[in-house]
Amino acid sequence: MKPIVHTLTLLIPIIFFACSKHNDVTPAPAPKPVYIKDTSALLFKAVPLSDKEVKVSFLYRAQPSNLISLLLKKDTATIGTFTINNDMNDVFSADIIYNFSEGSNYSFVVMTNAVNDTSYRYTIKNYSHVYKSAYSYKKLLSTQQNIDFDISPSRNYIFVEDDSNNVITLKRLSLISDAVDYVKPDYYCPQVRAIADDEFTISTNLYPTQTPGTDSLALATYNLTTGKTRFIDWGSSGYGRVSRVVNNHILVTNPVFTGSTVSLVNLINGSKLIYPGNLINFATVREHNYDNIYFQNQVINTANGNIFSPLSTGGDEGIEYYDNSTGLGITSTYSVIKNPADVYYTSSMAIYSGQSKVYASDTIGNREFSFPKILKELNNSIVFYQTFGYDTAFNVNKIDGYYSLNTSTKKIVLLQCDSQVNVNDFQLTDKDVISVRPDGIYRLTKQ
Repeated sequence: MKPIVHTLTLLIPIIFFACSKHNDVTPAPAPKPVYIKDTSALLFKAVPLSDKEVKVSFLYRAQPSNLISLLLKKDTATIGTFTINNDMNDVFSADIIYNFSEGSNYSFVVMTNAVNDTSYRYTIKNYSHVYKSAYSYKKLLSTQQNIDFDISPSRNYIFVEDDSNNVITLKRLSLISDAVDYVKPDYYCPQVRAIADDEFTISTNLYPTQTPGTDSLALATYNLTTGKTRFIDWGSSGYGRVSRVVNNHILVTNPVFTGSTVSLVNLINGSKLIYPGNLINFATVREHNYDNIYFQNQVINTANGNIFSPLSTGGDEGIEYYDNSTGLGITSTYSVIKNPADVYYTSSMAIYSGQSKVYASDTIGNREFSFPKILKELNNSIVFYQTFGYDTAFNVNKIDGYYSLNTSTKKIVLLQCDSQVNVNDFQLTDKDVISVRPDGIYRLTKQ
């Protein structure tokens, strides 16, 4: 019995010591409460993606705090919580999916992470979900980096120069069959100009003995069917301007340091009409118009080479489109803000019938227009595209997308929600629009 008693005697202080050591551990301090601070307005942009989805982007430059969550509220009730992602370059975004009610107002409560026990809260009120969808979309061709493009005079093909991992490929898309040809010519094509369905412009050194100067580069055509080239004119190396093909004519700025002239070339017979550089400044030749050949707001008559002003514009008003047969004219005005805060420029548009201005829009900040390169006026209405910048308040009249403007009633209607940069549209029929975008070429069909 004595050994047993001795063992128990030894265990008692060990057990007591272990229990005493456990009880002496200092409990972890309770976390400090986070102080939520309501702060000034937040720049945001809401892009409706469907009846039940909206992407909200925020322009937020503050550090080290980041936007982390968004609470969707109806009146005072929280009806959804959504994660905010950091899209980099000071842009954050959240995708909100919810069964929105038409005509109802909602609020976005945006929260930051806690820094020094403080979390910042922004409240955006009076969001009303509006989604319009007048077109169905079909992607005809994908591109990685659209360098340049052009549509053939027949309007049956689009040539597009695509840069994929520093490999440049010229692609030809049939707008009849949607078939795609991949063309790899052995020539430099910095500016794609479609001369025919199977012919486009190239820049080349095939004519070295005729080079007028070191700043010269030959502008020629390349025929996909025959594989042959045809000389057009001498262009400027690196800084030249070449118009689109209008009525089988093209305007080429010749080498500035070896002549400083501009040529109107007839692509049917190769004849040229040469203008002195002091009459047409090479830098003002416009390269992205299909309705007319422009320099500044002047138009060149391809039939006789005469220069005329189709519209009496003033100030910063620039001609976007002019129909010689109907007298329909569209202008836009952009004015840069000298001391920008949240507004960097203002813009407005106007519609002309002949020399009469029949419509003038409001002037607002950070709005950009995009008018079809080929446009059809239907029932006194035109369709155009506009995008808006970031703002601190929601405005139901500032939703990115396609709009219809009735020139008689002056009424503007949102047709299609769509938010994209660098949209180039060709309104080929009453229902079909070919839209060239950075990621590819789409066919939009009116439903």
